[in-house]
Amino acid sequence: MEAGASEGKYEETLRKLIKFFDWKRCDDPESMALETLSRFLSTIASEDDETGKDTPLVLYSIANNVFREYLRKASHLASSAFALQIETPDIFAGCVKVCLEKLSDEDRNLLKAYYSVDERILLAESLGVDLAVLRMRVHRILTQVQSCYRKCIENEMRK
Repeated sequence: MEAGASEGKYEETLRKLIKFFDWKRCDDPESMALETLSRFLSTIASEDDETGKDTPLVLYSIANNVFREYLRKASHLASSAFALQIETPDIFAGCVKVCLEKLSDEDRNLLKAYYSVDERILLAESLGVDLAVLRMRVHRILTQVQSCYRKCIENEMRK
């Protein structure tokens, strides 16, 4: 197979996996798709050439396993976060508010719009950007908020 054709196939598969995880409402579909492809490539590298005929099935199975791991992790995080919220609900709400207030108005409005619309592609078009660019912007903003939130919680717990 030609290098350009295999690269195109890789990108197409990556796009389909991102859609798969996005449809399942995962927090970070891009990294989950990359993890799936990484596992798939190591699987086919370690097995005989017999995997080739069942490639879509193997890929789908790996994607489902990655999704199940995500659900287990999310369930565990939710239950531990819930337990902490029972003890200190005001701290969590206060930290979220503080961290969101630290964002620029533009970033705050983008987050609000991103999570309030059903069709994110329409939001991307209204902003004049590709959907992938919109997702990356939101991801960067959320990374800032998460970092601020962790620091805030740590500081509150020390008090």
